Amino acid sequence: MRSYKPYIIKLCIVFLCFGGWILTSSAQKVETNDYFYVLNTQQGLSDNHVLQMMQLTDGRLAVRTPKGINLYDGRRFSLIPLPAEKAESITKYKGQTHLYADSQDRLWVKEYQKIICFIPFPPFSITFATEIQSYVFRTGQIINPLI
Repeated sequence: MRSYKPYIIKLCIVFLCFGGWILTSSAQKVETNDYFYVLNTQQGLSDNHVLQMMQLTDGRLAVRTPKGINLYDGRRFSLIPLPAEKAESITKYKGQTHLYADSQDRLWVKEYQKIICFIPFPPFSITFATEIQSYVFRTGQIINPLI
């Protein structure tokens, strides 16, 4: 007597693959009014190695590359370098690059053991004002870590 078990297993695998193909193809459907743009060094980005990116409240795109913060307004990039001497030490953070925006539209760049506060509006400035330091930092450590 023949065993149909191998054939049933192969048939199930074929149906699962076909079902997965149908689900993924319908999930990636693009509407006719959707547009996608490549943004790289040819369009003015400072580096093609993107560490992190986020959209700001005013609609601009903030892109962190090894060369600094690139602000994209929909037409062009503006590069704001982040000097290492402006960074505040946070020795307990051992993670990767993260961008955060606070309620006062300041952009925080957190990287391995350091953090920088950046105001992304002209005149651009990298600052740790006294009022920021007084409630955010205590003895070089963040009171409420963004880890």
